[in-house]
Amino acid sequence: MDNQHKNFAEDRKTKLAIYKAFQEAVEAGTDIVAMMVNDYGDVPQDDYTNLDILYNKNIISSELRNTLKEANGLRIRVVHDYNDIIDEIVYVSIMRLLESLEEFAGLTEKWMSKKI
Repeated sequence: MDNQHKNFAEDRKTKLAIYKAFQEAVEAGTDIVAMMVNDYGDVPQDDYTNLDILYNKNIISSELRNTLKEANGLRIRVVHDYNDIIDEIVYVSIMRLLESLEEFAGLTEKWMSKKI
């Protein structure tokens, strides 16, 4: 385990801050996805179905859909502490998923600029 992972696992305040920031980012993203689904003429459904709707309308790629679904699943596990999560694995997953969250943020900015 490198120092960054070790510090994360041992520093409770940092770990909880990262978990909370990840949770908020994913929740905001799923809320925006629901708004986009509505904006494109469909009735918003559950988080996973909404991502499928945007994919089927060619608004997001298959890869982005899958990683956003993965991020939402990880968010649920982190929030509810399912199956005694392993902090190091969660940390690595969050770091890997950040790129997709940033990609979605860029797509959101473009969508919002069309609305203004």
